[in-house]
Amino acid sequence: MVELIIWTIVKILFILGFTMTLAGVLTVVDRRESSMIQDRIGPNRANLSGDVWDLSKRWRFLGLLHLLADGIKMIFKEDYSIKSGNRWIHTFAPVLAFFPGLVILSIIPFGGNVTLFESSTNLQIASFNSGILLAFAFSSIAVYGITLAGWSSNNKFSLLGGVRATSQMISYEVVLGLTLMGIFMIYGTLELNAIVQGQQALKADGTPDLIFGFLPKWGIFLQPLAMLLYVAAATAETKRAPFDVPEAESELVSGFFTEYGSMKMGMFLFAEYAEVVIFSMIFTTLFLGGYHVPYLYDSGFIFPFNWGTVSMNPTLIGFIQMFMFLLKTLIVAWGHLVIRWTLPRFRYDQILKLGWKMILPLALANIVVTAIILSII
Repeated sequence: MVELIIWTIVKILFILGFTMTLAGVLTVVDRRESSMIQDRIGPNRANLSGDVWDLSKRWRFLGLLHLLADGIKMIFKEDYSIKSGNRWIHTFAPVLAFFPGLVILSIIPFGGNVTLFESSTNLQIASFNSGILLAFAFSSIAVYGITLAGWSSNNKFSLLGGVRATSQMISYEVVLGLTLMGIFMIYGTLELNAIVQGQQALKADGTPDLIFGFLPKWGIFLQPLAMLLYVAAATAETKRAPFDVPEAESELVSGFFTEYGSMKMGMFLFAEYAEVVIFSMIFTTLFLGGYHVPYLYDSGFIFPFNWGTVSMNPTLIGFIQMFMFLLKTLIVAWGHLVIRWTLPRFRYDQILKLGWKMILPLALANIVVTAIILSII
């Protein structure tokens, strides 16, 4: 019992620490990436002087000190309360928008079995048969935080931003679930770790179960259309460009958090990057084989076309799989940031049209085609 509690605490601290750290780093990477795409210098003002008497020597650490500067600014910036509207809901709304998404981390498998000090555990905090449905349930709670933030501010721009966010997120939550139906049908489960195991399994004779003899059965190969639709729907759910109309500065000042400052506004901004990390983790789990490395199984590498096998220590395999999951998450998160600085912002009517008239029919067609192919096979 004590061993289980210790492992659970360690896993919670690890995955939470990784998510929060990466979300913070992404705030700087986003600015650095935008500067490279737009041919600008980028963040370089936060620095450490090399000598108190010689300010010409400065260390900028690739702009990472801006992360520390932003944190200090948010903490010590004046926190004001609105004179009109609902003050209690105005204060509680950022909390409601930020914390429910973190619960999703508990069901994401970020590695296989690892053994330390003769104690073994599976690198997943909690396993539920409902799996991804539980993730959708908690992510939908964030909608209430954004809606209440816009309403309680008693500001027309905030209210319009909250209404936009509500209709957009509710619309794309419906689409988001349908885009993943093909994955659930193929692997026959909603439990995330079982889906990961199904993407890299062995046949009854012990040989790898591969597509065309060399491709792993990852979701990106079995459901390429679902992958594209999921990326579009998940980007709309995170409210990032080109789907950032709930907080469009050219139209609504800052949208639903116009009347927020200090750490309250910081929670909204930080929640956005945390959602990017969580989206990247779910995408990695469902479409990129999760923590699996191609041809690496519990006993070691088993290469296709009878090219041989390489036995490896199970503990080493566990750490390699965990590192691979984190690496895939980093790559997907980086790609997600590229989308922001590549596509122009959609009009609000175009966003709803894309969701209801384009992604939804394609998702339904993908379900039908997948069902037909499975019945034939």
